[in-house]
Amino acid sequence: MNDYLLPLIFSVIAGVCLHAGFNHFFIARKNTKDRVNLSFSIACFLAAVYVIFDLNTLKAETIPFYVFMVKGQDTFHGLFQMAMLWFVAYYTGIIPGRFIILLNILWVGEITTNLIEPYGIAYSHIGKVGSSTLLWGEQIRHITGEPNSLLLYVYIMIIANYLTYFYCAITTYLKGKRYEGRTII
Repeated sequence: MNDYLLPLIFSVIAGVCLHAGFNHFFIARKNTKDRVNLSFSIACFLAAVYVIFDLNTLKAETIPFYVFMVKGQDTFHGLFQMAMLWFVAYYTGIIPGRFIILLNILWVGEITTNLIEPYGIAYSHIGKVGSSTLLWGEQIRHITGEPNSLLLYVYIMIIANYLTYFYCAITTYLKGKRYEGRTII
């Protein structure tokens, strides 16, 4: 039982994301002009793939497999962030188009850099893969390595995304759409 708890939890999370993604995709398919449900379904699908990469990162036993999983994880994280920008914009009705396109271009730059770097955007060097035991006895893998200086770029992008979410939410709330504004926050 000990080695099955994390896969079970991560599988449930991925399953919920896939269910929500398919549900909103079929809703959006009925109304081709419904961009809210379509962007949310895309974000859900990307989140499900991210969770699967995250689980495999914790179970990786070799450095090449770990690097592949971390690169996949960071790539789908960037794609998820891009989809969430559009979802929040469509949901709130506040669409700062040029700014969102600029952020999307910067996320594409982050994804490209992640794929080009030998260890991804998170690490500049990886020493070895170690393991840790969780309280219930399950083994997870972790690495020893040097963080990449480009990781600051990712943190700045995440902060920019959250500032955009707050801007959209507060603007929506002040325009009288209180439910939509509170939901995003």
